[in-house]
Amino acid sequence: MIFPKSDTRSQIISVLSEEFPLSFRKISNRVKYDHLITDKEIYRVLLLMKREGVLQREDNEYSINPKWLENLENFKQKVAKNYIESPIEHKKKSKFFSIAKHKCSCGKGNAEGFCYICDEPVCSACAEKTRLHYSCSDKCEHKKGSKGVCVNCQEDACAFCSKEVWTHYPENCIKKPETIVLGILEVDHECWFADLSEKTETPIVLDSFMDATDFSMGTHSGRVIIPNSFQKTAIQQLQKNKQIVEVKPIFVDKQVILRTRALFNKSFDEFVRMNKSVLLNPIEANNTKERNLIISPSFKEIRSVANGIKEFGNCRIIACEEISTKELYRPESKEISSFIKKVNEEDLNSAVQTIKLMKKFYS
Repeated sequence: MIFPKSDTRSQIISVLSEEFPLSFRKISNRVKYDHLITDKEIYRVLLLMKREGVLQREDNEYSINPKWLENLENFKQKVAKNYIESPIEHKKKSKFFSIAKHKCSCGKGNAEGFCYICDEPVCSACAEKTRLHYSCSDKCEHKKGSKGVCVNCQEDACAFCSKEVWTHYPENCIKKPETIVLGILEVDHECWFADLSEKTETPIVLDSFMDATDFSMGTHSGRVIIPNSFQKTAIQQLQKNKQIVEVKPIFVDKQVILRTRALFNKSFDEFVRMNKSVLLNPIEANNTKERNLIISPSFKEIRSVANGIKEFGNCRIIACEEISTKELYRPESKEISSFIKKVNEEDLNSAVQTIKLMKKFYS
């Protein structure tokens, strides 16, 4: 009880903490059911609690004022802080440790952990929990049940083969600028998307992503933009392709946009993730060759991606550049500059944050 059990205030708060809003009559009936308190006394206390800001009234019905609860929490934290910082002996202040909560630096909640990238306190309003495999190439044999999905390889991760960490949303992270590597890779390999571009004069564009169904089916999704003149041929080709599980129209007019779901088959995206890099949308294909914009921690990972895909096709690095994370939209390479302007800013920031996380986690 906030107030002594015999106190009318305590009884009113107890009632309104379980059911609200309530009229005076309903509050009175519930309080008098267990205690010998008059209507006059209950009404007097209700008016007093409203004046003090403990309760709020709307349409003659009462409820607890959330601002009062917030002030109560702030008071509790202030008292706990004062006792913890006091010179009294440890055993007398230790009980206050479980009460005290550190305010997050974003000011929106209490800190729940530390950002793995910048080491600052975080809460669920400014950061998210994610998992990273200690090694994405090692198959998990612990069978302890999935605890989530690895942010790098997108595979299930358990408590033994991965670690759960907090990371700020990109706009909230205060880590100083650092460098990442941007590269454009041209890939010629067996792929439904690349094959689709064989007979088109203009490039075909793909936004690749994964949803909950993809994780369970072993597929990946995409939004494909094709020229209107190629619509019929493209749909027939997709319907026949063994990799394509599903194809739906999103928009069909002067421009044709299709929703696809395809089986993983020597996926270039998978090669990228296994080499601690991120493939950015959009992907462009022309004359059966894809052009992909890759973001990596260093030149080493870009080269690993390029070398790895050669087992199943040809790959060459069109452009590659190390750049500050604060200068992403001003690369020296004209090819990268042209490509990066097509990338969604939120996706780019998220990819940079993922690369920062992996650089620190695997260093």
